[in-house]
Amino acid sequence: MKNSLFCLFVLSMFILGGCPKPTPAPTPIPTTYPNTFTIDGGSFHNQVIPIKVVTSSNGQNNANGQNYTQIEIFGNSDTFTNIHIEIRFTGSSSGPYNFNIANEDYVSIAVTTQNNPNPIQYNSLDGTGSINVGSYGAVGGQISGSFHGKFDGNGTTYTIPSGAFSVTRAQ
Repeated sequence: MKNSLFCLFVLSMFILGGCPKPTPAPTPIPTTYPNTFTIDGGSFHNQVIPIKVVTSSNGQNNANGQNYTQIEIFGNSDTFTNIHIEIRFTGSSSGPYNFNIANEDYVSIAVTTQNNPNPIQYNSLDGTGSINVGSYGAVGGQISGSFHGKFDGNGTTYTIPSGAFSVTRAQ
């Protein structure tokens, strides 16, 4: 009897071991990504602005004879009614890109508030910071990275010590 039970146990393990294992579900591609910036200057004191992204886009274009990647992020936050971030950098690969508007390497941030619907524009200043592209995925993948530097906002200099972006690559 013990031999029969042992044989039945071994046979069941053989049968179960030969059954195909269930395939785990693929990890879904996130539809929202962390997009933030910290701003210091004027009335801001190292204030972190997390962006609730409404939409984003990106593409590859050509200006001044150079190919560049352009990322646009539209959203809002608890501080700003509307936020539009435009990030441009030459080429289409990961790496650091120093702020240089003539080379199409810059960040521009436009914001409005409930009390002031006129956009305030913050433009990166040449030679004061950089865009660091950490990943430049295939179409459907992710373009993500960070930026930091000094920005001009209506004649006042602001520092953005850290900004992060991440969008799904469209083309």
